[in-house]
Amino acid sequence: MMSDATGALMDLKPYKPMLGRTIDGLESSTPLTDAARLAVGGRLSAVNGLIPHVLEHGADEARPVHRLRVATRRASAAVALVADRLPGKRVKAVTRALRRLRRSAARVRAADVHAEMLLGRVAAADPRAPALALAAGLTLAERAEAFDRLRRSIEDGAGDDLAGAGRRLLDLMRDRPSLGGEFGPAARAAVTDQMGRARAAAREDLREPDRLHGLRIELKRLRYTIEAVGAVADEIGARPLYALLIDAQDRFGAVNDAVELAHRLAGAHERLASGPAPAPPSVLESLADAARDEEAQARALHESLTRWWPASALAGALRDAGCAPPGARR
Repeated sequence: MMSDATGALMDLKPYKPMLGRTIDGLESSTPLTDAARLAVGGRLSAVNGLIPHVLEHGADEARPVHRLRVATRRASAAVALVADRLPGKRVKAVTRALRRLRRSAARVRAADVHAEMLLGRVAAADPRAPALALAAGLTLAERAEAFDRLRRSIEDGAGDDLAGAGRRLLDLMRDRPSLGGEFGPAARAAVTDQMGRARAAAREDLREPDRLHGLRIELKRLRYTIEAVGAVADEIGARPLYALLIDAQDRFGAVNDAVELAHRLAGAHERLASGPAPAPPSVLESLADAARDEEAQARALHESLTRWWPASALAGALRDAGCAPPGARR
C-alpha cells in the first residue's frame, strides 16, 4: 500500500522540528523526561518534515537527500541519549526505521558526491575527460536508480514506520520512572560513553582501511552526540572537542571519498568493457588509469591521515579524557 508522507509528518506534528546542529531549550537542570522528549521528538519530527521535500525535489537536487541523511544521524544520536533507560524493543523499532532511510539516502548521496567530482575534472579539461564523462553519466544513472529505490521505500511505508515507532517511543517516555532526574548527568554520560568508543577505535591499527573507517564512524557519532546535548555541551566542556571533530571529519571524509570513487571508476570500467557494446579501448584504458590513480590517491591520503592522527589535538583530547578521574569535568 502506498504511504502518505504527509500522514507521517502529521503524526509527529506536536514536536517542533529540530533541524539545526544543536537542540534549543536543553539545560543541565531540565528534567530528563522533558529533555528526552524534546530531543527525540524534535529530531524525529525533522526527519519526517524533510520527507515531502525529498519526494518533490530530491530527484533533481542533491541537497534535500543530503539533509535527510544528516537528519537521520542526528535523530539516532538523540535516541541514543536515553536508549539504555527504555525498552529495547521500542528503541530498536525507531533505530531500524532510521537506518532504513539513512542507507537508502546514503546511496544517493554517494552518487551525488562522485558525479560532482567527476564532472569537475571534466570541466577542468582532464586529459581523460571523455572517459570521465562516461563514468559521470553512469554515476548519474545509478543515482537515478538509487533515488527511485529511496522514493519507493518512502512510499512503501518507511516514513510511516518511523513516525509510528517514534510516536510509541515518545508516548512511553512520558512519566517513565527510568527517566527521572535531570538531563545534565545523562548528557555527560552519553558524551563520555561515545568518547570511550572513539578512543577504543583509535587504539586499533589505523593502517588497516576497515579500522580507519571504524574510527571515522565513531568520531561522527561523537559529533552528533555532542550536538544532541545542546547547550549542556558547554557546561561539560565538550564544545572545544566539537570544533576538532569538524576538522577531522573533513580529513577522514576525503579518504573515504577517494576510496569509494576508485571503486566506482573500477566498476564503470567493468560495465563499459563487458556490455553489449563495449567502449573503445582508448576509453577503457583511460578509465583503468583513472581508477589506479584514484586508488593511489586514496592510499596517499590514508597514509597522511595515519601520520597526522597520533599527534593531532583531537587524538590528544580523547586520550586526556580517558585519563580523567570519574566525574571530572571533560
